[in-house]
Amino acid sequence: MRNRIGLIDIDSEIPNFALMKLSAYHKSKGDNVEWWRGRSFHSKYDKVYASKIFTFTQMAYIDGNYVDIDDLPKDVEIGGSGYYINKKLPDDVEDFIPDYSIYPNCDYSIGFITRGCIRNCDYCIVPEKEGKIRQNSTVENIWRGKGNLVLLDNNILAKPEAFKEVILFCKKNKIKVDFNQGLDCRLITDGLAKFINQYRSVIKPELRFAFDNLDYKNAVEKTCQLIKGRCFWYVYLDENWESALERLLILKRLRQRSYIMRNRRVVGRSFKKFTILSYWSNCMGAMNKMDFYDCVHYYKDRSYFSKV
Repeated sequence: MRNRIGLIDIDSEIPNFALMKLSAYHKSKGDNVEWWRGRSFHSKYDKVYASKIFTFTQMAYIDGNYVDIDDLPKDVEIGGSGYYINKKLPDDVEDFIPDYSIYPNCDYSIGFITRGCIRNCDYCIVPEKEGKIRQNSTVENIWRGKGNLVLLDNNILAKPEAFKEVILFCKKNKIKVDFNQGLDCRLITDGLAKFINQYRSVIKPELRFAFDNLDYKNAVEKTCQLIKGRCFWYVYLDENWESALERLLILKRLRQRSYIMRNRRVVGRSFKKFTILSYWSNCMGAMNKMDFYDCVHYYKDRSYFSKV
């Protein structure tokens, strides 16, 4: 007898990889899989899965309505980094090729060449969730024969040969690749930079790096010197907004693009400083048109930004 399976994607900005694999697994057993249609329809399902990526997410848009995730039925099986760091898909589910049919507007292939990371950043869940860097799949297994690639690796440059294989594969098949989680500038060597410059046209939308700590300054400057053209830099922002400002000023001097990644747990009296800093960095052109304190002055008479 076929089971009826419901799926809830709480907050994914791109297709949810775990839900895609759960869908493929259940369809292989002959089950019917669909997006959950709300509490009033819940009794019709034999099993419901919900996945949350971010811990701070409280509301989900489900079947045309916003739903408080605390109000989900108690028998919904919840997972994802937003709920549990250590909960993993069963091995027999993990081995399935993702079911792209549940995201009909997805025109690219998504996956992980590697899992884990060589770093141990105190604000990052990857070391605890995934452990040390290891090979997870190959580009041939991830690409479904059409569209571009979106790779979710946390630190693919720690496996430089795997990185090069992806680039050469994309060049050969005339597709683009988005290293969605960014690249580690501390791992850029002269040889790797030369390789990237040669094949940069296959990287879409642009080269992304992270400047999360002032200790990276030398690596950032070296990367900007070696890599041709402008790159895109994520800048981690926590309570130390002065450090973030200094990093942004370095990127401004180097004529780079930046984007503040704000720790959402940061609240309190300094919140407006963070808001203005994020505006200055993230709004296209603002950082190039004015310095930070001009930006503060520009907004000082507006109630939302008053008394910075």
